[in-house]
Amino acid sequence: MMIENAYYSVNPPDLQQESKPKRPPLEQFVVKLLYTDLGKNNTEKILKIIRKLNWENPDEVSFAVRLLGDVWNYKFYNIRYAASLLAGLVFYHVIIFPSL
Repeated sequence: MMIENAYYSVNPPDLQQESKPKRPPLEQFVVKLLYTDLGKNNTEKILKIIRKLNWENPDEVSFAVRLLGDVWNYKFYNIRYAASLLAGLVFYHVIIFPSL
């Protein structure tokens, strides 16, 4: 067993790696805004950018709502800024979250 472990640590078996589906650039940008850039100093700026999304397109709306609702992906201290972002969006759009 030790010989097999040593052999496989030097020469691992070929495994097929799962490729993640590549997101469109707009979705990558929104993910970056919400999950990495959101903070105390730029909440208003991000709110203005999120408001510029095409809210008539159901695909963009469903993606944005899903990202805004996935609070477990936010950094802990940024959850309050995400809530502030949602409160700012409520004035302009009706946001309906799917039932969990």
